[in-house]
Amino acid sequence: MEPDRGTVFRILFPAQAEEVSASIPELMPLDFLKGKGTILFVDDEHGIIASGRGILETLGYDVVSSEDPIKALEIFSKSPHSFDCILTDMTMPGMTGIDLSTKIIEIRSDIPIIICSGSIIELPDKIIRQAGIKEMITKPLSARELARALFKVLNLSDLQK
Repeated sequence: MEPDRGTVFRILFPAQAEEVSASIPELMPLDFLKGKGTILFVDDEHGIIASGRGILETLGYDVVSSEDPIKALEIFSKSPHSFDCILTDMTMPGMTGIDLSTKIIEIRSDIPIIICSGSIIELPDKIIRQAGIKEMITKPLSARELARALFKVLNLSDLQK
């Protein structure tokens, strides 16, 4: 060893035969999953909007909300690049979450959409892809599940392409 000469390390990693998926550890601390951006939150129930807004704001997001999917579509249409993500209920009067998602994707194809439902969502993959849905979560909304879904669609989407 000679002083001030440094050291060279060579690290060899084995080749990965299968595709690596981007995942978030189940017990990731919520502080790590906090984010920034503006979420358009659509749900026909006032209580869900109020509790969801609280969760989203605690996680660091700005929230624009609507209890009417048709009004939400108007809000989005006026300024589609003001939003970083759409969070929408599945079952609403006037327009389903799938219909809303499909119309939003027609306006801006790169917007990530998370759909939530009070029941387990079983939709064909083709419908989910066509509607631009990136994640599906269940109600009641939990801070951890919502934080994980948002973190995934806003931060890990490039790794999954």
